[in-house]
Amino acid sequence: MRLFVCLPLLAAIPGVAFAGPLTFDAALQRARQEAPSIKAKALAAEAARSARGGAGSLPDPTLAVGLDSFPISGPLAFAPGQDNFTMARVGVSQDIPNLAKRRAQRARADSDIKAADADTAFEARSVEVGTALAWINLAYAERRLTALDDLLARLERVVRTTPSAVASGNARPAQTLAGRQAIASLEDRRSELVSNIARARAALTRWTGDPAPEIAGSIPDFPVDGAELRAGLDRLPTMAMIDAQSGQAMADVRMADANRRSDFGVNLAYQRRDPRFGDYVSAGVTVSLPFFTRSRQNAGIAAAQENAGRILAERDAALRALAADLGG
Repeated sequence: MRLFVCLPLLAAIPGVAFAGPLTFDAALQRARQEAPSIKAKALAAEAARSARGGAGSLPDPTLAVGLDSFPISGPLAFAPGQDNFTMARVGVSQDIPNLAKRRAQRARADSDIKAADADTAFEARSVEVGTALAWINLAYAERRLTALDDLLARLERVVRTTPSAVASGNARPAQTLAGRQAIASLEDRRSELVSNIARARAALTRWTGDPAPEIAGSIPDFPVDGAELRAGLDRLPTMAMIDAQSGQAMADVRMADANRRSDFGVNLAYQRRDPRFGDYVSAGVTVSLPFFTRSRQNAGIAAAQENAGRILAERDAALRALAADLGG
């Protein structure tokens, strides 16, 4: 019975975490903790780290089972017991990619981790910017609404006294109409501000997870140093993400180049014959022969190099765009 009495209280516990108004810093902190997009990017980074363990490792061996030299014609057809060539075979083979390819696979996995971390940092910065804009927009809209309500209250008091002033000759009738028009215009502006507040509050809910966020505290003042901002362009999350993508592209170039080298393989088999005859053991080595590098491997290398060049060009374009946003 007590459990059923406590259930409503237990259901209300998650809401306690959102109790109280949010200061600017508190909103940023909550957004970092609650934003599902950051959690998704962090999980992607953990997945890249988990995948790193298998990068560059040998592929799984292959088991082969078969029947060799089974007679199907001649005097010994379908009589393997009388034939000394028929044998049951079981063997295992192992492919061994060349060392350069395995190193390139590990380098690609490392670059994937860096790219995932950079993507996480970029998403965190995007969430912070979105939260900051939502909080500041809400703060300014609420302050404008408070000032407008005060102005409306004063103007309404003046308009209410205008008819008596007209009757006493202290005001003209046109002043009454002008006052009412001013009130109507301010009420339209008030409706617009209320809509702006609702949008800003919805944006803050999106970032913080608070279903009905209230804010408190002063609006932050951000000092801007243009020279310092220009000097730090290379350290921005946007540039870090592009640099990580460039690392992935260069790893792909090394991977494509490694395909010009031979891969190896080893195999071992045991052949079982009729007890009257001896058994066999076979062993062998395979080597891939990249003879047609011009039409295959070189084409892949060229494509990977062009993709790496594309990312470098995009980096220059992004850097110029950021510098232009700062006014050079």
